[in-house]
Amino acid sequence: MRRCSGQHWLSVGGKNLLTTVDFSFLHWRRMDPRSATIAFALVLGACAGSQPASNLRPDNIPPGHGAVIGRVTVFKGDSEVTRECYVAFTDEKKETKASLKLDKSGWIFAPMTAGATYLSFVTCAVWNGLTYGTRQLQFDAMGQGAITYFGHVRFDLANNDWAITAGIAAGAVVRELASVPVTSVTGALASTAVTAAADVIQFSSADGENNVTVKNESEIAIREYVKRYGQTPKVFSSLAGSGR
Repeated sequence: MRRCSGQHWLSVGGKNLLTTVDFSFLHWRRMDPRSATIAFALVLGACAGSQPASNLRPDNIPPGHGAVIGRVTVFKGDSEVTRECYVAFTDEKKETKASLKLDKSGWIFAPMTAGATYLSFVTCAVWNGLTYGTRQLQFDAMGQGAITYFGHVRFDLANNDWAITAGIAAGAVVRELASVPVTSVTGALASTAVTAAADVIQFSSADGENNVTVKNESEIAIREYVKRYGQTPKVFSSLAGSGR
């Protein structure tokens, strides 16, 4: 595993921009805020050996690794922008486990090291940019060739001219409503509502503009796996946001 970090020169809007990227902390130098998330999307795709989201080879999973399957879709306002987005999975030390480029389907079939895993970043190369960062979409990835389903995750993010979306706080999968504090990547304190049912976890920002929904649709994922690989897998479920 290697951290997606270092300095990168990018050309955005005809300007040469020096960026320093580190998943544990993000700095932007000589960059106007309106360009930052577009640049970040480009860097995320270029560094850490970003791969297609569906790069799994079931017969050639690296030793000690397992695999994760699931689906991520991203909406900016009413427009789906999934195909323009990258996602990053990290571990407890915020080291990159995988940096993946989504296609329009949003399906993810990828090898993954075992242990606590976080769907930490979604960033999209769209006009005015779109970036979501959180440490709350945690799940446990199985090792030794096992397959873990992390859910169908939908990001509904505000269509603002410029925003780095607040990381949305999480809670255990419980049948109740709870209010918890959440710190955005810009450091502002906000309040977030968390609701959960047996097969659905939903996080909503205090203003209601940003929502993340995690659904358990494992049967659909298994059917897609069979369609792609011609075999029926044994799948363990650990929904992102459940923390287990």
